[in-house]
Amino acid sequence: MNVVVAKTNNAQALGDVFAIARDRLPGKGAVAAARQKAFETFERTGLPHRRMEDWKYTDLRMSMRDVLPLAVAPDHAAFALAEDALKLFDEDSARRLVLVDGVFAPQFSNVAKLEKGLTIRTLRDVLETGSEAVRARLLPATQAGDPMIALNAAMMTDGVVIEIAEGIEIKQSLQIIHVATAKATSAFTRSLFTLANNAKATLIERVAHLPRL
Repeated sequence: MNVVVAKTNNAQALGDVFAIARDRLPGKGAVAAARQKAFETFERTGLPHRRMEDWKYTDLRMSMRDVLPLAVAPDHAAFALAEDALKLFDEDSARRLVLVDGVFAPQFSNVAKLEKGLTIRTLRDVLETGSEAVRARLLPATQAGDPMIALNAAMMTDGVVIEIAEGIEIKQSLQIIHVATAKATSAFTRSLFTLANNAKATLIERVAHLPRL
């Protein structure tokens, strides 16, 4: 299938956002190189549009007229708003994993006393200190097939990496909650959920937007 390249001002603006944010994104060396390669992959295609088969019902060039800067790390005010937003998801039965403006928030997350066979790490930690094997799964070569996956790989700030060992059934559901508090900004997260053979778990992902006044 022929892919029509459609570079726009949006793609150029995203390049500016990437250039500004690159130094504060987690991961150096090979990870930074993979981010650069991923962004170059995105640049070659640009934002998806209707002439691309997988996106024929969605034209992101029209939807993303305004390219927003990457959200800064959450501050006290952001965490206060997030605390209010999380009251909407008050489920004691779920193990809660919270990201605020694209950054993992341990003070709102339940990562203590993990069940046997369950491992939870932050994306930032894995990109900075994790094994090459796990990092390779977070930055696969197959991302080149989709410009938005490539853009996410270039810009991702944080997320959760969940691994469940073979034969383990996690009774408590896992709930990833994304809370956005910043106005006129963007956030890019990526999470990895790995189930070994005969492992079982329930994963719930939710989003709340409670912008500052």
